[in-house]
Amino acid sequence: MPQITIPLTTYLVKENRPAYPIGSPGVLTVQTPGSAQHIILCRVPIDQIPVGAVVTSAVVQFWTTAAKSGSSPIRIRPIDESWKSSVTFSNRPALGSVITTTTIVAPVLGALYSFVVTAWANTRSRNGLALDTTITTTNSLSGSSAAINKPVMVVDYYTPNDTPVGLSPHGGAVSVPKPILSYTGDQDMDHQQIQYSSDGTVAGIVFDTGSIAAISGRYDPAAGAPALAAGASIYWRVQNTGGGGTSPWRP
Repeated sequence: MPQITIPLTTYLVKENRPAYPIGSPGVLTVQTPGSAQHIILCRVPIDQIPVGAVVTSAVVQFWTTAAKSGSSPIRIRPIDESWKSSVTFSNRPALGSVITTTTIVAPVLGALYSFVVTAWANTRSRNGLALDTTITTTNSLSGSSAAINKPVMVVDYYTPNDTPVGLSPHGGAVSVPKPILSYTGDQDMDHQQIQYSSDGTVAGIVFDTGSIAAISGRYDPAAGAPALAAGASIYWRVQNTGGGGTSPWRP
């Protein structure tokens, strides 16, 4: 299954500097609401995930820049509005509900915070993500302009198998009672399933190959497949399976 690592671009906003665009420092801080709340905003170039791909795992990773005593929870939340790189605390975008919280007890220098955001990644939101915390003491994390341990999102995904096309025979007469069936399947297919129907409906299915090994779109009817009587009609459909899962039926 393909995996890509997407770099994040991070920004910091601080309640005690409400109108000042802090930008993207190498060291980021989060601390609790109050008179000096610090929030990290993240640009996530979600379009690096291929169009049509299904994300099976998406994990945001941040690393600490200093050791800290005690329990250190950090939350990750979706950003619900568009925003500019000149963002400040006063004009920061609205945040959605907490996706998940990761807590490390007494994190050391270089400790890894991981946040599972798979469902969010599948929304393909371009607004990004935000990090905050519920404690009053400061947590320090590497930002996107740091020399090492830049934050990333690691994504596992698959691209669903293409729907078979070019089915043949498709309408018209055939000269043999058990014609060879052919089609163009997904390039990564490894199995196919063929069904015959007496009337073109699921209820009318009279034969099913089940899932059988195949690396190309071709089926030579075996024993048990129905033979066409002179003047009779039969309908068939196919789906294929591979690394991208199972395709839709066609036709």
